[in-house]
This record gives sequence, C-alpha cells and structure tokens, in this order.
Amino acid sequence: MDRVGVLIGVKGSVKKTIEEKTNTKITISDGDVTIDGDPLGILKARDVVIAIARGFNPEIAFKLFDDDNVLDIINLREITSSEREMIRKKGRVIGKNGRTREFIENMTNTYISVYGKTIAIIGSYEGVEIARNAIMKLIDGMSHSSVYRFIEKEVAELKSNFF
Repeated sequence: MDRVGVLIGVKGSVKKTIEEKTNTKITISDGDVTIDGDPLGILKARDVVIAIARGFNPEIAFKLFDDDNVLDIINLREITSSEREMIRKKGRVIGKNGRTREFIENMTNTYISVYGKTIAIIGSYEGVEIARNAIMKLIDGMSHSSVYRFIEKEVAELKSNFF
C-alpha cells in the first residue's frame, strides 16, 4: 500500500509509462493492481509493478522493459526464523553505510533493494545470478571479505568467457 503512490507517479506518469511500454491497462483499486493486455505485456508490466512494490524507484524498475534484464526476489521470511534474525541478515547485505550492497551492485552491474521482508535484484541474468549467490552467502554467515573475493572471482570468470 505504501508504494501505490510511487506506482501511479506524478499525474499518473509512471502508470502511463508502464501501460504504453507494455501495451497493457493497469487498474489500481484499494491497493490491488490488475493488469490487462496481451500475455507478454502483462508479464513485463507485472515485473515492473513488483519491482516498484519491492522498493525500486521507477527509473530502475523501467530497466525491466529491456529483455536482457530480469528481476529476482529473495523472500527473507522463508529463510529466517525471527524478526530479529531478519533485521540482522538485512544489515549484513546492506553493510556499513550501504557499502556491501554498493559493492555487489557495482561489481555485478545490478541494482539491489532491501525492502520489507525481501531483497530484490535487477540486472542481466548473469549479474543477478552472481549477486544472488553473494547475498545468500552473506545471509548464511560467510565473512564479507570471502564474499567480496567470491564476487571478484565470478565476475572475472564471466568476463573471460566473453573475451
């Protein structure tokens, strides 16, 4: 509910952009979002709507209009046993002054949103996969320095496969 205003945008601009880019019609009623249109457009619009609901600003969520980008969501409720544990694990992913999240984003060319009970990632399939694995290692308690080395190794390997 607290993200409905962001989804609509100033004078309906965000909603209108999503509808135009995906050839869909979005209806918002009491916080429920309904998307009508062709199946491919619905799926793309749904991903953008979910990304906005998961804390991304619309400009980043709009990157999902590009077929090369994907959205992945880690549901912390499924892997934590208490609210306190969830807060601690989110803190490990964010890092001091947001540095861990920023490092992962910069190295994997992704965007990460830690919002509510989820961690969402937007980027290329390969980048999202590396970021997700790194985040899961942090959640599982691996040291930050080990996770940084893991990311550096994976990114270097990915680059060597392309060149």
